[in-house]
Amino acid sequence: MNENFKGLDSLDTTVRKSAVIQERMGLIASHMYQQFLDYKHSSANMLEVFDKMADNAYMTIDYFKQALSSRGMPIQNISIEYDKSLHYIGLNILWHKLGFVTSYNEKPKALFREGDDKNRHIISRITAFRGNLADIASPDSEEYIQKLLALEVASLYIPEDKTVSAIIKINHIGDKEFKINQMDAPREFLLRAVEIVCGSWDYHEESFRKTIQLP
Repeated sequence: MNENFKGLDSLDTTVRKSAVIQERMGLIASHMYQQFLDYKHSSANMLEVFDKMADNAYMTIDYFKQALSSRGMPIQNISIEYDKSLHYIGLNILWHKLGFVTSYNEKPKALFREGDDKNRHIISRITAFRGNLADIASPDSEEYIQKLLALEVASLYIPEDKTVSAIIKINHIGDKEFKINQMDAPREFLLRAVEIVCGSWDYHEESFRKTIQLP
């Protein structure tokens, strides 16, 4: 009789363990499934924004050519490259090179929010960087993202919900965020990146600046 009770106790323990595991794995599965759905939607929104950015980029290059040629400047070195299969837009504007990629969106990711789970969204990212595709190309994914971050000008973060604002973060400003509706994001992000790169200064290389700390 005691052996029968022990057997029932053992079965009851196994059933309870199984129920606990099933419940907790079910919660995790629901969480990951929601992240997966949000990831699909944010990726679709991002690709739509990226295509519209390409349309705006063609217009931008055309206007640049008109504005500079009217001032008697050469325009041979003003061009655009758009590779839809690689999700890459490259702008050559005289001595400046500016690239855009749908960078490193291989899994669901969110922007970090300190202790604020409610305002975390799965967000896809478009990165503007100085240079062209050859500058970041690498067979190693870790090396790729490090090269990209080293050349980053700004990033556009696009959430899964089209009614939620996209976010522009500019590299030299730090953590400051600029919210913008997703309709205007393709144009404004493109123009902001062009203004930063083409409105900046290039400086002569001077070796002594690497070793001497000036007051």
